[in-house]
Amino acid sequence: MAFGFPAYHTETYQPEDQNINLLEKINDGIISLGWKIKNQTPNQIIGSTSVSLFSWGETLEIVKMDNGSCTITSKCSMPTQCFDFGKNKTNVMKLISFL
Repeated sequence: MAFGFPAYHTETYQPEDQNINLLEKINDGIISLGWKIKNQTPNQIIGSTSVSLFSWGETLEIVKMDNGSCTITSKCSMPTQCFDFGKNKTNVMKLISFL
């Protein structure tokens, strides 16, 4: 568990099939999960989740690495929030499960 301002969680994902278009698959996952894509470049996607009863929303940052893997980070949108009660890890694991 990471502790900081804002609270966040990061995982590295290595796809089994190196021939897939990883960012396209991640893009599909974000949309399928009901999240929004805010910005996209050839090596990075920035997305966001919605505000809910338990959260002010989270920002997702996915960065494609040269070795075919990617880092997936979810961090709280509220800059002063230091506890996320597992929400960021849940977001990351939901996206990985989709992949």
